[in-house]
Amino acid sequence: MIRPDATFDGEARDYRRYDRAFEETERFPPSAELRFVETDGRIRLSIDGVAVGDGLSDARIAADGYRFHDALHVALAVRLGWSPVLRAMIGRKRRSNQCIDECEDGGRARMVEEAVCHVIFVHRLDVAEPYGRRRLIALIKRMVEGFEVERAGASEWSEAIDAGLKAMAALAASGGGGLHADFKNGRLIQVA
Repeated sequence: MIRPDATFDGEARDYRRYDRAFEETERFPPSAELRFVETDGRIRLSIDGVAVGDGLSDARIAADGYRFHDALHVALAVRLGWSPVLRAMIGRKRRSNQCIDECEDGGRARMVEEAVCHVIFVHRLDVAEPYGRRRLIALIKRMVEGFEVERAGASEWSEAIDAGLKAMAALAASGGGGLHADFKNGRLIQVA
């Protein structure tokens, strides 16, 4: 079991911020508290005390823990500075620039991110061995071609994948819980 206050990534470092040039209301906040509460096999997510999104189940006959996959979106935002899905959830889309709003924060970008999260989840066991990790990251990099996050390097993707999968596993093991997302320093921390 992962202890409370476990950090799911390595050393904090400056990470990519694709929203630096935008007003504060269109940037990821400096930090956020996320709560994953499980009720009747569904996860309800709240961010800074505000319920967001729909209750998620595994949407499979055999439970596999995918209902905790929002932790992957958070890890992508924290480690890569990219998550059109999380931006939409917290109302931080970059609407002041029509092109960015449509192309980087819009429906296609959210669909691509959902697909990336699913691919990470499906290949979660493969990341333990170097060839599997390289293959997964190469596939993801092809999926995100043409989006701002295509500039992220393999090591950045590797760190984001590790942070997200570890957070997701910790949440699944404890049946929910909390995460502290430190967007400013690129850290994702489990909290009680």
